[in-house]
Amino acid sequence: MDDPNEIIYPQVTPIYVKLMQIGVAVILLLMILNLSVMGVDDSEDLLDKHFDAVAKQHLLQAVNTSKVLLADKNKQQIQAFVSSLADADFVEQAVLYDSKGEAIASSDNQTSIQQLYGLSLGSESQAADYVPFIEEIREQKLYGYLRMNLVKQNVTEQMQGQIYSQFELFRIMLITAVVAGFLLTRGLSRFSRHGLRLPIKSRQRNSP
Repeated sequence: MDDPNEIIYPQVTPIYVKLMQIGVAVILLLMILNLSVMGVDDSEDLLDKHFDAVAKQHLLQAVNTSKVLLADKNKQQIQAFVSSLADADFVEQAVLYDSKGEAIASSDNQTSIQQLYGLSLGSESQAADYVPFIEEIREQKLYGYLRMNLVKQNVTEQMQGQIYSQFELFRIMLITAVVAGFLLTRGLSRFSRHGLRLPIKSRQRNSP
């Protein structure tokens, strides 16, 4: 007769254990994929905001200087200043226009908007490489416009490397968590199978 005080262990079959292991692994992998997609989207949005902030700040400084030079009407200083704007590694081109939209100064590598977007005959679009920014130059009256074509990659490259390094570290940590969860589940399954044998052996020793 069985002992009424004997602990009854739940029966855990090997198939159930395997299914549980697979289920845990699938859930963790789905979490990794979901977090990876979210991380990429967030990083791209952060890079876009960083690029816009840097571009607008640089353009604003250039506009303020252009305002003073246009008021003095010194053509040599205006040309020298516009040429110096392209010395920055993220500025591909700078063009200064008067109030009528006529170009009055430009850096050496001048590219029109039509050429930039491949609208001119025989030209290819460069919009993927350069981002144009145009700002009015105004002080009680309109002096003109300043256009700069910026290289986005050169602005975001350093920050992009830092974000991707953190993302890779985070992904490694998640993969480690998956492996640890799988090993933990496997260890618990062995413990469960070992526990099932104890009541059987105990009954065999207590039987007459």
